[in-house]
Amino acid sequence: MKYLVAIPIPEPYCSTLLDLKRLHRPQGWKDTIDPHITLLAPDQPLLPIDEAATAFAKILLSSPRISIRASRIGSFQRKHTRTLVLIAEPALQLRRLFRALVDLSIWQSTAASTKRPYEPHITIANQLPNASADAAERHLSLAHPDLRFLCDTAVLYAKQPNWRHWAEIARTSFG
Repeated sequence: MKYLVAIPIPEPYCSTLLDLKRLHRPQGWKDTIDPHITLLAPDQPLLPIDEAATAFAKILLSSPRISIRASRIGSFQRKHTRTLVLIAEPALQLRRLFRALVDLSIWQSTAASTKRPYEPHITIANQLPNASADAAERHLSLAHPDLRFLCDTAVLYAKQPNWRHWAEIARTSFG
């Protein structure tokens, strides 16, 4: 099993993002979770689900709400592929929340989340071959996505290898 912490994206932005994802994701790629801002990358649980949900909730209850904007297109480069994303801002506040989740996490390992610097983002297309990533990035720029919403909730998800989708195990409001 793995746990993941994310900020859900509200409607009508979810529909818009799902349409963009369908246009640009590699063939055979399937969505296993609704559009979101990843706070803690999927990693191994340290507590059973009910205890993890309680520990997760305690951290979020002390976190302030954040006004989110995502309109800038970015990418993460790998050897032969790129992941296209919308950068979520204000990065500083999201990084503080990320840091609090890492520092106070007793419910899951945070090794996957701390391998590289945290960049708050919404994934549009994961593992695009470099040859097609430039065209996809140009198309995204022309689409002018501009998301603005008040982030007042985070979700703790769980997934077993044999599950098709991530399952929500705790939804907690900030503050």
